[in-house]
Amino acid sequence: MELRHLRYFVELADQMHFGRAAERLFIAQPALSKQIASFERELGVQLFSRNRRKVELTPVGEALLPKAREILHDAAEMMETARRVAAGDSGAVEFGFIAPACLAYVARVLRIHSQSHPSVTVGLTEAGTSRLLEDLEHGRIDLALCRTPKSMPPWLTSHMTIEEPALLAIAEDHPFATELAIPFARLEGEPLIQISQRTDADNGDYYAALAHEAGFDLSVTHEADHLHMALALVAHGLGATFVPAFAKSLLPHGVITIGVTDPTPVLQMSVLTRQGPMTPVLSEFVNSVQTAMKNQARPEDTAARSQVV
Repeated sequence: MELRHLRYFVELADQMHFGRAAERLFIAQPALSKQIASFERELGVQLFSRNRRKVELTPVGEALLPKAREILHDAAEMMETARRVAAGDSGAVEFGFIAPACLAYVARVLRIHSQSHPSVTVGLTEAGTSRLLEDLEHGRIDLALCRTPKSMPPWLTSHMTIEEPALLAIAEDHPFATELAIPFARLEGEPLIQISQRTDADNGDYYAALAHEAGFDLSVTHEADHLHMALALVAHGLGATFVPAFAKSLLPHGVITIGVTDPTPVLQMSVLTRQGPMTPVLSEFVNSVQTAMKNQARPEDTAARSQVV
């Protein structure tokens, strides 16, 4: 049984006239008559009674017509579903990201993707880089926006890397508040508020390594699970904390930022997936992430650099 036979059957049943039905189907009338006769032979029943004056459905034809309409409807739905899946317009994506990425990019990613792919479901996971890489490796998430690994595991694919300078967030009455920037070495002995190891171990390890290279250990007085908590402590004069430059607009009242040099700390983030072919829905989502990250960077901001891989 072919779908075209069902279409011919339904159209003739609607028109009850071979000429009009053939015209709507864009085929010749003799060809339609031949196809209907062929369909009847295949089924072993007569669907229409015909004479020179009129065409009518037989009782068998009347019984089969609703089913024929249902089959054609289901076939159209199946083709539409196939098209949507192939175009990345249907399905689900599990998106993992570190907290700093949430501040700058995640909402923009979701807005961009929902505009072009409104039927795609996006699950969200905020965690530290180590946890995200573990989730990515074991298939619990499909994509991670996280700190760039020191060494890229062979099972990972990097689609884009962006580098953002980190600034020092301090209370507005802090002794450093009159300076535009300070050398990293001046942080020796300075009370610092750090994102907790359980939230993002890579964050603390990175700044500890910079301090070690400068010949001292950081004076971490408090740990906070989230950046907004760390900034609240900064506002109350309990220490300083590092923030990515794109978070300047999110600072609470009473908190300012200054630069750090020699070396300048940076937040380097990558868009990562498991190596291998991507599903259409994941491929389209990666495109949306790249678009969001490229559009977020301001042309005049030369400190932020991005590279698409």
